[in-house]
Amino acid sequence: MLHFPKSIRDGLQNFRTMLNSLTPTPDSFQKGTFQRDLEAIRKAMENETLKIAEGFHLYGETVNEYYLKFPPFGTNHVDKDFEDFIELIGHSVIVGNYFLISEWGVKHPLSNPSILAGSQFLQRYVDRFKEAITTNWQANQTKYGWPDEAKDYWQYLIREWESDLARR
Repeated sequence: MLHFPKSIRDGLQNFRTMLNSLTPTPDSFQKGTFQRDLEAIRKAMENETLKIAEGFHLYGETVNEYYLKFPPFGTNHVDKDFEDFIELIGHSVIVGNYFLISEWGVKHPLSNPSILAGSQFLQRYVDRFKEAITTNWQANQTKYGWPDEAKDYWQYLIREWESDLARR
């Protein structure tokens, strides 16, 4: 969970406390004061949000650079392949977009199927992906600390793999 600096959290709490102490019909002077205070809090949060967004972007670039040097898969073990997919899902959840899972979980293995241990049985990977979000979802979510949004990345992976396999 992301946490804003204490100064912003305190500012929000103080604002809410003062707001709750107002009479049921505050005057226009009070409204102007509160508008200025709320605007100051918003600006502080915007600055922090931009820093956080920049951090996510940098993290995504760093993970991509890592995979350029050390591509996933290629160990000749299906379970290890699946662990690589799990790792890609985790990175994608943190970054908050589909770039990493698209590049390294879809394009990379499907354009180079021989890097997968079960390359002659690609449908089995899809079946295992489906199992990860149906039969084993709760256990996997707990084991890997996945938020609910992780399911969206698995579904994306399944759709892309099924689409590719249908064209073969």
